Amino acid sequence: MKQNHETTELKEYLMEFKNEIIAEIKTAIKSDESTTDQILKNKDLKKMLNCSDSTLENMRNNGVINFSKVLGTYYYKFSDVKKMLENNRTNFN
Repeated sequence: MKQNHETTELKEYLMEFKNEIIAEIKTAIKSDESTTDQILKNKDLKKMLNCSDSTLENMRNNGVINFSKVLGTYYYKFSDVKKMLENNRTNFN
């Protein structure tokens, strides 16, 4: 009888553990989705790409990166930055 009780407790513990893992995965997925919709300012993008103001200006002027300008401030969508990096990726063989 004791063995059945221990088995039941173990099953309950494992089910609870499984549900916690699923919840953490769902949270991570939502977190990743919200990051792709994040809006970056010039200073954020400069820090992310480790580049200067003039490099970002050149990227905007040459159509390398999409941006919005509102009242003199430049904004970039994280998803556009990611797409720009993927489109300019070089494969070395």
